[in-house]
Amino acid sequence: MKTAIIGAGMGGLCIGLILKNEGFEPVIYEKNSSPGGSFGSYELKGYQVDTGLHFLTRAEKGELPQLMRKYLGEDVFDKDFTSHKTYNFVYKGTPNPLPEGIGSLLGTGLFSRKGKIGFLRMFFDFLSLGRDGTERYKDHSAYDYIKKYIPDEQALHFLNALCWMCSGSDIKNASLFRFVDGVIGGKGMGDFLPNPLKKKYPPDYYPIGGLKELPELFIKKGGLDVRLDSPIEKIFTENGKVTGIKVNGKRIDTDIVVYGGLVSELPDIVDGLSKEEIEKFRDIQEYKAITLWVGFKEEIAKWDGESYVNIRET
Repeated sequence: MKTAIIGAGMGGLCIGLILKNEGFEPVIYEKNSSPGGSFGSYELKGYQVDTGLHFLTRAEKGELPQLMRKYLGEDVFDKDFTSHKTYNFVYKGTPNPLPEGIGSLLGTGLFSRKGKIGFLRMFFDFLSLGRDGTERYKDHSAYDYIKKYIPDEQALHFLNALCWMCSGSDIKNASLFRFVDGVIGGKGMGDFLPNPLKKKYPPDYYPIGGLKELPELFIKKGGLDVRLDSPIEKIFTENGKVTGIKVNGKRIDTDIVVYGGLVSELPDIVDGLSKEEIEKFRDIQEYKAITLWVGFKEEIAKWDGESYVNIRET
């Protein structure tokens, strides 16, 4: 059964992989000239820089690794990935690994002795606050809190880079809650805990060749049909059911459409919506995600990971 999937980000690729292996014929339409969405890489001054997620976590129970093992092969992480060890921060041309304990913190060249002491004080205060404790700091920037402990300019540069990794923003614009949430659970930082209290995590994986290889792995090894430079112009409906889509000026008939774009754009591309439905879509905040599954008659796939995933008729 032919299925149209709108968007070749990792969500669309995962859905395509499931459907292809469950008897469907998915075609994935992507408006950009490369797949993967935020999972990509680009060149900068001789370096390959990744966008989005840098490595795959929760390798034993996480939904994405579980899906990959099921549909791309049990050996996918042995052949196409390398075990992720740590991050290196380059300061004055010298790589310094992310400190993973008090010993490595004292020996790091990332900041001064005063900065190291302040860093330790701040980190243990993070632990005492915990995620719940930082709820009351939601409206405080990470910088307002950090500067109480870190007077060192060099250390602030390091924490600013770390904040970008944890929250996607700099320390002056990121909320303290978002920053602590990322740092406490982050790779390496959590290892400051004394040995008896350390939580043992499964290995993390990094795609060999960079993050851009992850969507390519789905397409090539998963055999997915991805049409690049193919923006969706319209989703046609009749009597409340999808009948087709319009791509690059051409109508394509299909009764199953999986939409993975911004909810706010739906009223612009779906015909036949009522005024009330349009208003509901407009009211949904864009940082929330929704995937529409239309036309399914029965449960397609399910699995248990760290959360329960159940794909069925809606």
